[in-house]
Amino acid sequence: MDYLSKFSLIVSCHNSNLPVLSIYETYAKKFFQLDSRIKKYLICEDYYNNQSYFDYIIKNKPGKMWSEQLVDSIKKIKSEYVIFCLEDYIFHKKIDMALFNSYLLWIVKNNANYFRLMPKPKGFKKVDKNIFELGRYSLYKSSLFFTVWNKNLLLTLLKKFDNPWKFEVLGTRYVRDYEKFYTINESFIHIYHIVAKNLWINKNIRHLKIDNEIIKQKKRMNIFDEFFWTLKKNILKFFELIPDNFIKYNFYYLFKSEK
Repeated sequence: MDYLSKFSLIVSCHNSNLPVLSIYETYAKKFFQLDSRIKKYLICEDYYNNQSYFDYIIKNKPGKMWSEQLVDSIKKIKSEYVIFCLEDYIFHKKIDMALFNSYLLWIVKNNANYFRLMPKPKGFKKVDKNIFELGRYSLYKSSLFFTVWNKNLLLTLLKKFDNPWKFEVLGTRYVRDYEKFYTINESFIHIYHIVAKNLWINKNIRHLKIDNEIIKQKKRMNIFDEFFWTLKKNILKFFELIPDNFIKYNFYYLFKSEK
C-alpha cells in the first residue's frame, strides 16, 4: 500500500466560492474518506474552518490568477501525482475506496500521465477493465474534474493556460498527441454539480441539505439560463456517444472560440 503515498488530493478555492467549499467539506467528510497516506491540500486565499477536512492549507495572496495560485501552491507538494478535485462538485454517496485505490495502483504500475475518474466524456479504446485510453481526437483530454495527474505535467500545462477554460479547451489541443492518458467509462463516484457561471444550480442544490444562510451568499441561476445550460449539457452527452474521430473533434472545437 506504499503506492498511496505517491498521491495527494488538491482542492482549489478562491474567496468568492468559500460558501461552496463549506458544502464540499461537509459532504467529503462523510462520503470521500481517503487513506491517511494520501494527504489532502486546500489551495485558497482566506479560510476560517477550525475543523477542516484537509490536512494542509496553502494560503495565497488574494487576487492571484487561477493558474498562478495553483502553480505556486502545487510546487510545495512533494507527491508524484495529484488528484484534482473541484469544490463545486459535491459527493452524495459513499465512494468505494477499495476500487478508488485500485485505480491509483494501476496509475503507478502503468506510469500514467493522466487518469480521469469520471466518464465525462468516455473513452473508446479499452486497455483494461473499465479503463480506456484517450487518443488524439478525444474531447476534453485535459479536463479537470475528477482527475489524477502526473504533477510535473500538470504544472507544465498550468504555466501555459491561465484560466480553466483555456486549460480544458486549448489544453486539450496541446496534449492531443500525448500518450498515457486514460479514463474510466463506468462511474463509481456520484456527485452533484452545484455552481455554474458563479451561480447556484437550482436543480442540484435541492438534493442537498444546505443551510439557507449559505445559499444567500450566492445568486441562483434563473430558470431560463438553467434550462439552456442543462439543454447544452444533454446535447453534449449525445454528441459524446459518437466514437472519436477527426471530423467529430474538429467540428466540436470549431464552436469553441477563445474567451
